[in-house]
Amino acid sequence: MDAVENFWQVARSHARLQPLPGYFPATPVGAVPPPTWSFGEDPAQADAGLRALIDGTLTTLEVSLADLEAAGVPVPEVGTLGIVLDGSGHPRALVVTERVEVGPVEAVEHLRVLHSQ
Repeated sequence: MDAVENFWQVARSHARLQPLPGYFPATPVGAVPPPTWSFGEDPAQADAGLRALIDGTLTTLEVSLADLEAAGVPVPEVGTLGIVLDGSGHPRALVVTERVEVGPVEAVEHLRVLHSQ
């Protein structure tokens, strides 16, 4: 099992995303690991962004709508999960999008950390 899968097994339990055996069926949210991503363009930026996310000084991400369109990425949605990687590519935080504000030129995604290591 790789590092992301191992992290996901622990994080989904801490975030209470896995069903209770015998009571509820498995859901796609609990079964499939969410996408991974990191901050910035280099390991130092990734580590700094991750630290700020975990300590609560960073709770929002702003992204240009033009950049999303150019990358073929949809506007973030409430309830979207993500696994944030550190500068070495190791999974360190499970986050959820709690709110999205879409303006004329940018989207602001409000994140909450569900689990971190």
